[in-house]
Amino acid sequence: MVIASPSISLAMLILPNFNMMVTTGFLDPFRAANYLHGARRYHWDYLALDPSHCAASNGMVLTDIQALNTARSQYDIVSVSASWTPDAFADRTILAWLRTQDRKGAMIGGIDTGAFILGYAGLIGHYQPVMHFEHHASFAETFPEATISHSSFSLGNRRFSCGGGISAVDLGLAILAQTEDPDMIAQVARYLYHSQANPSPLLNHGRAGLSPEDSLPQKLKKALLLMKAHIEEPISIPDIARQLGISQRQLERDFRQHLMATPKEVYLQLRLKQAQMMIRQTDLSILEIAVANGFSSQEHFSRLYKRSYNKTPSDDRLDARIPFQFRAV
Repeated sequence: MVIASPSISLAMLILPNFNMMVTTGFLDPFRAANYLHGARRYHWDYLALDPSHCAASNGMVLTDIQALNTARSQYDIVSVSASWTPDAFADRTILAWLRTQDRKGAMIGGIDTGAFILGYAGLIGHYQPVMHFEHHASFAETFPEATISHSSFSLGNRRFSCGGGISAVDLGLAILAQTEDPDMIAQVARYLYHSQANPSPLLNHGRAGLSPEDSLPQKLKKALLLMKAHIEEPISIPDIARQLGISQRQLERDFRQHLMATPKEVYLQLRLKQAQMMIRQTDLSILEIAVANGFSSQEHFSRLYKRSYNKTPSDDRLDARIPFQFRAV
């Protein structure tokens, strides 16, 4: 199932004793994608049958939980987050709501032991679900006609599940890959320090991107190190070539082959990316940040910044201080 909607809605239906790590791990790739897009492409609601009785298994409590009977009528993705004794919370209201979402075309899944709830709702069919291994025996006993998958997560036609722990992040990334191109998935994976980050070169919206440096030839690694060491006082591209002992033409060819951009474009993006982090994370003036990243004037810096990020440094700073879930749509 590929979701084509430009704005995608997720429902996180949580049961009492749900696993907090699994729940937030599943959602974090979508949060990171919003951050990297600079817009709320993915929206989510936390839902519960009774929000006042829904503490996590570690004792933590979510504060922004909607009652199931007040939820919107339709979601693109519905994830059931359960943990201990999921069968004790297979309420008929929850099961009926899930069946309604299924009829309306939602992708529905369960994380940790959420597959039990899908089973009680009659939504397993031929799908082979995943749940935490400690619950395999009880699941097989409860749903003898179902076949358990022993993978860490499973993604099928409008169904998904995972066994818990860090597999929730893997599952979130896999679902995200149905709506994002490989370059964005690679960026999200690297942003989350995911071990399976895609090593392919990136070129996002016409901006030069960098592939993970361990996949690059040594000359390019050294060129990038030189650029990063000279952010405040940039050195010339011919000087970089000379320090590497190669011609400028060869350096240009290598950058285009491996990074799909010129050395000048990559160098500029390194400086702008560092400037963006300073804009978003410090209270330094725009002029101070411009100078710290090798730009001769605030006006020149702001013009290049807006061309690259579609907003001025001042606007980006204001936006970055507001979490995406609280920004105006």
